[in-house]
Parts: sequence; structure tokens; C-alpha cells
Amino acid sequence: MKSLALVSIALILVALTAFAADHAMPPAEGSAAPAFTLPSQEGAQVSLDQFKGKWVVLYFYPKDFTQGCTIEAHNFQRDIDKYTQMNAAIVGVSVDNVDSHKSFCTKEGLNFDDFKNNIRNKLLTQEVIRREVGSHINIGHDETQKYYEEHKKEFVKPEQVALRAIEISTDAKKDTEVPDLKKKADDLLRRIKDGEDFATLAKRFSDGSTAQQGGFLGVYKRGELSKQLEDQVFAMKKNQLTDVIETKQGYLILQVLERYEEGEQPFEKVENEIMDHLYSERMEPALREYLKTLREQSYVVVKPGYQDMAGGGNSEIQEVSATPEASKTKKAHKKYLLFGKRNG
Repeated sequence: MKSLALVSIALILVALTAFAADHAMPPAEGSAAPAFTLPSQEGAQVSLDQFKGKWVVLYFYPKDFTQGCTIEAHNFQRDIDKYTQMNAAIVGVSVDNVDSHKSFCTKEGLNFDDFKNNIRNKLLTQEVIRREVGSHINIGHDETQKYYEEHKKEFVKPEQVALRAIEISTDAKKDTEVPDLKKKADDLLRRIKDGEDFATLAKRFSDGSTAQQGGFLGVYKRGELSKQLEDQVFAMKKNQLTDVIETKQGYLILQVLERYEEGEQPFEKVENEIMDHLYSERMEPALREYLKTLREQSYVVVKPGYQDMAGGGNSEIQEVSATPEASKTKKAHKKYLLFGKRNG
């Protein structure tokens, strides 16, 4: 379960013209992307360095408004939520100028402001659901223990370790900068050993793509890591730290969050996993009940093209015009746009 959080960038198109003259030879496959600063469709300067610590989909296309390029851009925009969940920015590059990019984005609906509003609305929706629904779902110790006793076979696992990391990148750095980066990694390791919180330091200082998750990398079994790392981390105990490890990309500090010995896992190792499972199991019906309550207490209009999710997905509510009489009798009720699902 490799966990890679939110980047406030949608689809950026940059003009390659100013770059091409100075970079006649393309970079070799497998090499680091060359540093650049180029104007976007909004005229702002975009640098590869500004995406440090994030995944970047850097794609090249021949020309704005061509059929293949338009389809490609729409596909990226369609799947933008998936990329943001992976902390990924999408940067399209062509030789068109800024005016062409801007016209292309406007005509094809590749709208940055709309994207930001959609993300903002989703975050607000998630917060409302967490406070109004999730906070009322309580999973007790006895319940998780009972589930464990009834499903022990589900918790037979291979030997595994859960890891988190702080990464200090040396990519595209000058040789004269590397000693300072090594010192930075050494200082971070010392601070963790002195009692500072690993996750907090990872969020502030790690260059890794999982920094905002406190550096959490995931759960690994043997054969999923390089031999060098596997030999180290599988010999470590829970909460142990590696020394600063030098890699091709920079410096790495790893911590073993949890160890799972091969075989049936004891209850204390899987209690949180069981709680997450039971919580998710109850969330959907609880959310439906919450939406049903909102609908009963509100004057609701389901616009054409949307469906009523509180009623089970198949039920439909006809759009009606609010009459003055209805407005008076419903005066104490509020009008909500429920968490509808867009059809098509």
C-alpha cells in the first residue's frame, strides 16, 4: 500500500520557443529532466524546480488545437483528481506561444480556476462529512477484538515492514551544494534521535513525494525493496532508524513504523487496520442517512443531469419551481445543493 496529497496545480501549458534554441540536443532517456523556466498559458513563469517534492507528468505535444493533442489534454483534465491524490502536477509543453496556449485552454475548457473551485468544494464536502457523519461512528475495542477472533485467517501475512522516510534530494544540485545537503540530513537524524517527531520533520523538510503524509511510504514484504535497503530494514525493530543512507538521488533516513512477522498477526498489530475496515463499512449507510435527513429538512431541487444519492441512486426527484405559497410554508427550511453525482 504505497501512499503517495494535494497540489494546487491543474493542467499547465508552457511555451517551448525560448527554450529550444539553447537546448538543441534532447536529454537522454533515463536522465534527469533539464531545468527550465518558461511562460505558462497565463503568462506566469513556470520552473521545474517549483515542483520539488512532487511527481511531475511532463508531456510534449506538437501543436495546440490538433485532434490528438486536444484529446490528450482532456484526458489529463478528466483524470485530474487521480493525479492530485498522487501529489502530481501535469505540465504540457509545445512550441506554441502563450497566446495560443491561452486560447486553446479557453476554447477547450481547460480552466485552472474551475479546477481550484472543484478541489475547494470537495475539501469542504469532505470536512462536512467528517464532522457530521464520521465523528458519530464509534468503533470500540471489544468490537474490533470480536472481528479479529472471527476473521483470524484474514490476518495471516508474510513478513513485512511499514516504513516512513525523510528524503533530501541532490538532483540537479551543484557539487559544492552536496556537503550542505548531507549535513542537513545528519542534523535531521540527530533531531529525531533527540526526541523530535519524525512525521513533523518529514512534512517540513523532506523532498520526497510522501512528505505531506509524514513520510509514510507503505508496507513492504521481502523482494519489494532494493537488496541494500531490504537487508537493513528487515533486521530492524519497530521505531528503529537507519543511519543517513546515500542514494543516487540524495540522502535517505528510514524508520520502521511496524514489523509483521510471517504468519498469523497478533491483535495489537492489526487493531488499527480492523478499525479502518469497520469505519469504512459503516460510513456509506451513515452518509446516506445523513443525506436523507438533509433532504427531509430542506427544500431540495435536483437539477437535470444529477441524481439523488440519498434515495439510493435509482430514485428521481422532478425539478419544480418554488411558488410564493411554497416559499412561505417552507420559510424555516434552508435550500441545499446536496452532494449530488453528475451523470455522464
